[in-house]
Amino acid sequence: MNIVKDMAQRFRNAIEDAKEDGCFVGDMTFWQFPYECCGDASYLLAEYLMEHDIDSIWYSANKGDCSHAWLVIDDDNVEPQVCSQISYPESIRNLLSLYSGRNVNATENNIRYVEECFVNCNIVDITGDQFRDYDIPVYYGRMDYFHRSWEFIEAYDFEGLESICRRTDDRLKKLYSIALRYMNKIH
Repeated sequence: MNIVKDMAQRFRNAIEDAKEDGCFVGDMTFWQFPYECCGDASYLLAEYLMEHDIDSIWYSANKGDCSHAWLVIDDDNVEPQVCSQISYPESIRNLLSLYSGRNVNATENNIRYVEECFVNCNIVDITGDQFRDYDIPVYYGRMDYFHRSWEFIEAYDFEGLESICRRTDDRLKKLYSIALRYMNKIH
């Protein structure tokens, strides 16, 4: 089995076990996992993969009134568009580093993702089975018929829960710690 798929399966199992034990009662979405929590679940899985040196891109799409999110594995199959090169003065670099939680270089490429960047990419989705027309709880591979049926909204490099929680609250960190606790029970 592919290592990413194996990791995603174990991560989903941990979330399901935590849900069964009532750990998500009171949370605005995770109490009904996998329903309506694909974005948050993708963030949590991305953090787990990142901790194991696997980079990912958070991908969102819509179909009618529904939206869905999953991860793209950031490997040689991703073909981002470089829009321009940005040069930062030292004072701005320090400020950006402080607030983004990453080391900002003096010169960086401004990268933009569009749907065409992901034609030959591997994706991982741990909540696709929330939809009536898809029954695969953990999917890893190239975009299949189901994922291709969604219209691209946006995609961006996942840079860690820390950067997301800076903009929101610590809810995702709490959910992640629960998932990790259950991951440790699995081993």
